[in-house]
Amino acid sequence: MVARQTTLAPPSDDDEAMDFEAAQKMRLGRIQEVCATPGRQIGFVNTLIGATRANLTYCMTPRSANTFWLQMLRYSQRDFPDEVPQSPLDLDPRQIRTRPFIRTRKYNWKMLPETERASVLHSRIFLSVQDPYWRLWTTYLNAMTLPDLWTSVGARIEAKRPRVRDALKRKLPTPCGDSVTFEEFVQYVLKAYECDPCTLPFTYVIKAGTAKRDNRYILDHLNLTWAVDLNDVQSELRQRYIKTLVMENFDRLHDIRIQRCVTFGDLARRLWHSFVLQGILKDTMVIPEGIDDLHQTVFADKLVEMANQVGNENADKHKYMVAAFRHLNPATLKAVREKFDVDFKLFGYDPEPPELFS
Repeated sequence: MVARQTTLAPPSDDDEAMDFEAAQKMRLGRIQEVCATPGRQIGFVNTLIGATRANLTYCMTPRSANTFWLQMLRYSQRDFPDEVPQSPLDLDPRQIRTRPFIRTRKYNWKMLPETERASVLHSRIFLSVQDPYWRLWTTYLNAMTLPDLWTSVGARIEAKRPRVRDALKRKLPTPCGDSVTFEEFVQYVLKAYECDPCTLPFTYVIKAGTAKRDNRYILDHLNLTWAVDLNDVQSELRQRYIKTLVMENFDRLHDIRIQRCVTFGDLARRLWHSFVLQGILKDTMVIPEGIDDLHQTVFADKLVEMANQVGNENADKHKYMVAAFRHLNPATLKAVREKFDVDFKLFGYDPEPPELFS
């Protein structure tokens, strides 16, 4: 109960008061120190995105501003054959990952020939990171409370539970993947981080807590600082995030495997709940009337309108995350702490926040 009643400030970065160059020197110095530690945990490198015109390479990490940077990089390379957007933010977030990469290079590091690896290593490499606890929590909300990974990860997790056969049916029912608990999800995803900073010589490390400051320096290489010169870029990105998440999830209702597990109204309520748990909406707000019959674009517009009333900083943003972690089995929480130990050390995040471990 204490965790639910506590008002928490968002995690801050230890270099947020510095200028960009000083912060990067501190971050890269910390990485070099950790990488030189004997017996450190070994990570891996997976997907890289290259913008050859700017001599930039982006290392993708799960749930860490990938959509934003794919929009920026693909726009800078004019990699949008079917449309002429006025801004990188106008590129369809639902297609930015799936459209064929033509002018923008997409690499699988493990499969790259040595000559191409050398080219990547001579570019300016950057990645975007955020606190592992928050990343784990928001991944669960977007992938498990919503149908993003129901048919894959969710179904596999549910299939491991003891199952009772209905005597009147010959087959066991196929798992929907829609009822995975946070405890089950955390136990499933505990694995090494992607984009090992000890494998690649990074030029820049962008952190979510200082993204407003950090992003400008990367965008300057792409001649795209104008793209985020809005009076309130956070508000603009929040609106686009809401609309994209709504549209992506209702698109999944075309999948018959999802249709049998959730109705339009059920999905709308799940989306509402997810936005509350992320701190985008307040839990005191009332869900829109007639939610079962609202068109998805109308529903998205209503959510945006209500999110604008909340603004950029909801004091309750982290209370649900804290409550979720405090309800984990102590052994599971300890495993999270140990599994992401290198992340905490590499990027300067608190491995044992008092609100989670006290």
